[in-house]
Amino acid sequence: MVTGLSRPEYTGENRCRACTVTNTVLLAVATVAVAVRSRPAALVLLVAGGTALWLRGYLIPFTPRFAPRVVAALPVVDRWFRTDDPGGELGTAVDVTDERRAAIVEALLEEGVLRASGAELDLDERFREAWWREMRSIRADDDATLAAALRDRIPWAEAVEVRPDGDAPVVRIVGSGTGARSESWLARPAAVASLAVIRVLEDRGTLAPEDRVLAADPMRLFVDRCPTCETTLEERPAGSCCGGVLHDDGDPYTVRVCADCGAEIATLD
Repeated sequence: MVTGLSRPEYTGENRCRACTVTNTVLLAVATVAVAVRSRPAALVLLVAGGTALWLRGYLIPFTPRFAPRVVAALPVVDRWFRTDDPGGELGTAVDVTDERRAAIVEALLEEGVLRASGAELDLDERFREAWWREMRSIRADDDATLAAALRDRIPWAEAVEVRPDGDAPVVRIVGSGTGARSESWLARPAAVASLAVIRVLEDRGTLAPEDRVLAADPMRLFVDRCPTCETTLEERPAGSCCGGVLHDDGDPYTVRVCADCGAEIATLD
């Protein structure tokens, strides 16, 4: 019976701290209100509600369905709620059209960075080897060196810093302009992979500096191991239940995540 009630996708490592705290506060308020009339009933409510939170990760029914929309509607997005950004991004201050994306892919194909197999794209093995050499070199750099290297290569970056976030540091990039994408965040391993792409493309003379940066994030789709610890990546829905980023139809994005350190490396859809 307990197994049937449990929701492992919202508990354990997948537990959303914001939803848990919010539901716990609501349970406490409801328990106090009921206790005014009946202490035994309040005790039953407290035990039942606490058990639901432990087994399911939330108390209010359908929390995972409505919570992302509530958080998305907030005037200021609090990173305490958005615990995960899908794959992260280097940000951009330019309008990236479909035509420009296609031109970048075409240039990578012409340079032999990518290879086409029917409708599928794959990474050239020599480029993959060079990319991994760069990733292994960059991941050993300290945070200040990593931040400076990114700032020097991102044309629209005004500031780059590596911030602690528990056991998983994140890279914050502040760009020019006042748009929603003028500030972006990504996991440190994802930043290592993106910087390594840019460096290898620099060595090959492939693409203009701005286009090299625009190519770096989607190129992480070709990484199958964590750039930092080299653990095999796994696929799962993006973010926690109220921190995940959703498609227009309400379904979460799928991301490729390190099974060991939990860093999101790339967004698949």
